[in-house]
Amino acid sequence: MAMASPKKTVRHIHFNNAGDSPSPPKVTNAIVEHINLEAKVGGYRAAEMANTEKVYESVARLIGAGPSDSDGVGVGLGAEKYNARDEIALVESATVGWTRAFYSMVETKERELLAQTTGNQKETEKLELVILVSEAEYAANLVAAVKFARDHTQSSRFRWRVFPIPSSTITDKQGVSISSGTVDLGALQSMLKGTYAIGDSSGERYIDPTSIVMVCITHIPTNSGIINQVNEIGSMIDNFNCCNEGDQPNDTKLPQIFYLVDACQSVGQIQVNVQDMKCHALAATGRKYLRGPRGTGFLYIQQHIANFLEPSHVDHAAAPIVKVMKQSAWTVGLEDENEFGLCHAYQPGAARFEFWEANVANRLGLGAAIDVSLALGMDTIEKKCVLLGGLLRQGLRAMEGVHVYHDNNSSAGIVTFFVDNLDVTVIKDRMQSGIHEDGFGNTEHSPLCCFHLSVVPATSTALDSSRTGLGESRLLRASLSYFNTEDEIDLFCQGLERLVDVASQSTTQAKADFFEKQLVLCKQIAIDHDNDITNSELQLGSKGQARTRFKEHPRCTARFGEVLLHARDWATSNEEYQYALLNARSIVNYVDACRKSSKTSCPIREGLIADVSAALTAQSIRVFRKKQILDVKDTTRSADFTLEQADQEILGRLYYSAITRNAKYLQEVGLTLDHGGFTALLALCRAASIPHNNMESSLLPKDSVAISSTLSKDGANMDAALSNHFNGITAPGSRFSFSPRHGLDETRHFGRSKTLIVAFSSLGNGLVRHEFGGSLAKLNKQLHADGEDGFDVFFVADPSQSWFVKDSRGYFDGFREYEQRIRVASRPYDRVSFVGDSMGGSASLLFSHLATDSVVAFSPQIDLDGDVHVSRHDMTPTFRDRFAIRLLQSVEEAIHINNRVKIFVHRGVEKADVRHTDSIISQLSGKGVTGFPVTIIEHPDCKHHQIAVHLKEKGQLAEVLSCNLITNQDSS
Repeated sequence: MAMASPKKTVRHIHFNNAGDSPSPPKVTNAIVEHINLEAKVGGYRAAEMANTEKVYESVARLIGAGPSDSDGVGVGLGAEKYNARDEIALVESATVGWTRAFYSMVETKERELLAQTTGNQKETEKLELVILVSEAEYAANLVAAVKFARDHTQSSRFRWRVFPIPSSTITDKQGVSISSGTVDLGALQSMLKGTYAIGDSSGERYIDPTSIVMVCITHIPTNSGIINQVNEIGSMIDNFNCCNEGDQPNDTKLPQIFYLVDACQSVGQIQVNVQDMKCHALAATGRKYLRGPRGTGFLYIQQHIANFLEPSHVDHAAAPIVKVMKQSAWTVGLEDENEFGLCHAYQPGAARFEFWEANVANRLGLGAAIDVSLALGMDTIEKKCVLLGGLLRQGLRAMEGVHVYHDNNSSAGIVTFFVDNLDVTVIKDRMQSGIHEDGFGNTEHSPLCCFHLSVVPATSTALDSSRTGLGESRLLRASLSYFNTEDEIDLFCQGLERLVDVASQSTTQAKADFFEKQLVLCKQIAIDHDNDITNSELQLGSKGQARTRFKEHPRCTARFGEVLLHARDWATSNEEYQYALLNARSIVNYVDACRKSSKTSCPIREGLIADVSAALTAQSIRVFRKKQILDVKDTTRSADFTLEQADQEILGRLYYSAITRNAKYLQEVGLTLDHGGFTALLALCRAASIPHNNMESSLLPKDSVAISSTLSKDGANMDAALSNHFNGITAPGSRFSFSPRHGLDETRHFGRSKTLIVAFSSLGNGLVRHEFGGSLAKLNKQLHADGEDGFDVFFVADPSQSWFVKDSRGYFDGFREYEQRIRVASRPYDRVSFVGDSMGGSASLLFSHLATDSVVAFSPQIDLDGDVHVSRHDMTPTFRDRFAIRLLQSVEEAIHINNRVKIFVHRGVEKADVRHTDSIISQLSGKGVTGFPVTIIEHPDCKHHQIAVHLKEKGQLAEVLSCNLITNQDSS
């Protein structure tokens, strides 16, 4: 009898305490006990029996809330008659607490200043009011502040402005001045003195300190371990307020400047004392370092401040009705301020920021979590978090290619970093899926260690990311708490180092192998020429007959050697042959010269790629290309598809303008000033900007994506510039175009329709254009003539010709970007349908989960792997596989969630089209989808791929669109 294999031992190691911490037993017990009590006596009675007052007291003790003694030192709960509920509100999250405090403060300040505004102020004159934020400010806070400023500047007599307080600079080990990530106290002091200069459209000026109404500071940010000096900042603001308040006591009026602290990442990790901070309000969460349950948090707000504030959102618990109105009140109006109006009074202190309904069990869990921290001692917890954070940073510094973010100024338990040539999401997934204590081998008995980490997008702290040059990159975050151990850190570093070493070796070798292979081909072209001359065998086009044609898109390839080999082999004149030979030799000589003169490993001049991008986006070239596009009729209004001859003429002019603008850089490399030289230059730049391995690594899970983009930042920028220049849309950035009441005389029709049709574009004739405009206009006119509502059209194009997987920045994040734009555009409509041909047909299916009625796809591609129409070198098997998976998931979601959605797929007899449609049928059937929800419409008389064009030529396209899009019927 076979022995059963031993059960695998799995260790879950939690390094995501800045996201959420696992709760200790005392917390879960408190929650479960109350839920059981609710099951016995009901929620109301259970709430009466629960000691929630103790939770408020625990929060106050944790943050040092309460009155101060004569020396200004917080005495916490030791003071007599102190009621923690006067200054503590229990809320659902830190963001809820922060936004309630923020909006009430700025709105109350606005009302106060409006009442003080003199009659001498002109109606058109707006007083400037300023909100200062730290560069480390969390995204939710920043969005709230900016939105308030925009909304209230438009609707009030004040001009609200949001200014960042710059971070201080420090010098790194190389002697370079870099951002510290923490607030520059000197800059803040200058702002408060009125000596800090800013530059805007009106030129340089100084911030008027009397215009500052709020300072928002994040204590510890989500993206690093820096700690802002909140106590020093509080003292500066307090001194300013005292100097501007005169003889009037502080508790009888609002301060000139509010001080709001986001302590989301600091509470539970380090010692926090609101008395020392001198903050007016502070918000924190329960689920992070406090180890409490999700859906909990608290807001501290000084009682005398709270009593002045009117929260923007209240219920009858926050503002109880104090008397019953007279019976005739409804005839007068509830809002009237007289005996008939509604009379309510705000709760004193922080209670006005709470609502009636609350999760009592979770609140008790929060109290238990705080009690655990208080029992351990916050000083002890802080020391342990700082120690572990330092040990991890030390381990990461020792690894080649690993970069700790804000390393020179971080001390808390949050550690963020990135790795050269390896996407942080891949690292996260690999470490979370588990590594063995003795390495990556699949040993039978070694415990599997699963590290729980998180990825921090640059947008979570947008100001800081912009300041440091992080851009759109993401960071991997390991956040350590007191229960983590040094042994766990050692295991993590060992596993990460193995992953980084193997990935670094494979990517470096792959990049070198790829570039060198292309360079060898260039050298081979010269060698072959010399041999041909010696043997007198030079015959134009003779090698091309035996060689497969180069199929990658010439503007999207990095294979510069293969591009020139193709140009040589298929040359039809001696001039074309000589140009290919000259370009090959020039690249070899240029790379050799660059490598000799450069101190880096870059085979081309640093800055060349950026220069090419700048040339393609210059104002003069934008004006030129716009004129070329406008010479052809507007396809979004009068035609479905543009004639190939017209597009080819425009392409020739666009190539001419691009070559002319890049003549300087073509000459630098020694390339010919023609289509062939320009194509070689683009491919050379792409090849030099590939920092990642295009091949799958055996270390990575099969469902993981090894890279976020196969191009560096400069390479991605160049790709985006090319996509914008070589497309058939008037404005380079206008991938989206909204056409209300499409095709009708808009002067006679007002308001939007109830129906939206999203029309996706195909590859076209080399120029991507908005499509289906003509037939949709014809259809809309017919509906209007019949007295029906008609529809609006939202045209969507992908100039990068990437099947909508590349975004506007040149990175492979297009799905999310397009999905967001389509979702927003669709929101006002009752009915939403999609249509597209070829690549556009694929997009109709890819985003079908956003439709409500019909999805019409003409000859779509499902499986991009091996498809002849997909000619981008950077769309690796990983990206193509992910595209097919997402497309199928969208179709399933459209079928299961939106039962009304009908999907129509049109296909001809071309083998590739049949293969694609058979693929979606088999995959849906394999997943148990029955009934069959996708209607396949055959067109046996269409012998080519362009079914929509075929139907247009037969005069049937509008009729087919009417059946499929409007009546949701089969058009066959």
